[in-house]
Amino acid sequence: MITPSDAIGMGRGYLAEVVPDFYALNPVVDEILLVPKRGDQANGEWRVFFTAKIEEKPKKRPETLADVIRTRKIDKMVALDAEEGALIAVRNGSSFQFAK
Repeated sequence: MITPSDAIGMGRGYLAEVVPDFYALNPVVDEILLVPKRGDQANGEWRVFFTAKIEEKPKKRPETLADVIRTRKIDKMVALDAEEGALIAVRNGSSFQFAK
């Protein structure tokens, strides 16, 4: 089984390969989760959640307090085979599915 630090490193590598624009934003690890195998799945999987801030030009005059304090960000999740580290999926933040 690959270690958590291996999963993070491999996840970063897959991001650079699959979504280089996101990788260029220097994403940080937000969370890592080991999901045990289920059903016909051969092995469990590591799910590494990355977050990157989007730098935007500030408005000349913010319209609301939310405009002042809001941080724009993008979330991605990389799922890896827990034994070998093979890529299973790269998902957008809106499509995360958590283990039950």
